[in-house]
Amino acid sequence: MNRTDLSLKSAAILLPALGLLASVAIPPVARAETVTTKTTVTTTSTDEIASQEKALQEKMREYEKTDLELKQAEALRLRKGQLEVEIKTLEIQKARRELQVQETKDELEMLLEGDVLFDTNSAVIKTGAHPRLRQVALILAEYPRGRVMVTGFADSTGKAQANMELSRKRGEAVKTYLLDKSPGAISSERIVAEGRGEASPVATNQDAAGRQLNRRVEITVSKSL
Repeated sequence: MNRTDLSLKSAAILLPALGLLASVAIPPVARAETVTTKTTVTTTSTDEIASQEKALQEKMREYEKTDLELKQAEALRLRKGQLEVEIKTLEIQKARRELQVQETKDELEMLLEGDVLFDTNSAVIKTGAHPRLRQVALILAEYPRGRVMVTGFADSTGKAQANMELSRKRGEAVKTYLLDKSPGAISSERIVAEGRGEASPVATNQDAAGRQLNRRVEITVSKSL
């Protein structure tokens, strides 16, 4: 076979192949796309800023008002406490005067008129005597560690034994009242009561005025144990 024949044969083979290649669609090269990100800038108008500022200022005024009210309330609370102390001091001074308080370095003594506390031949405390006994409790509260002695006395009218028993019951009645009505004033371990009847009169028993003075209850406070 000569060269001419080979060339013709090769051409016969290549031509169909070239036609096949021409029929295949070649996709286009993808183009790079540039993505642009848009940034939205929000602008606040002057009116909106002024409105926000006004709202904040109003809120600040509310806080300042609340703070002022709290300070005023605290000042009132402190003043109330001071007034309570001043009132209590005056009440104690009044109680000491009305109870004829006699005080020494080691003890304190109070006097309660028997006719103010009790009816004749009775050991039941009168309702009208309650304010006076509250004064006693007020003073006792100043000596929470003190020992308290409640002593009842009688005049010489009647039998001595009956007077002794009556004076003892009256002392016990005062003790019980102080413990029941003023539990913070004194503890039960530090208060005792006794009756001494006609003993130790402070005035004559020959007239009504003297006998009235002898019907009494004395309360003695030892300031420390």
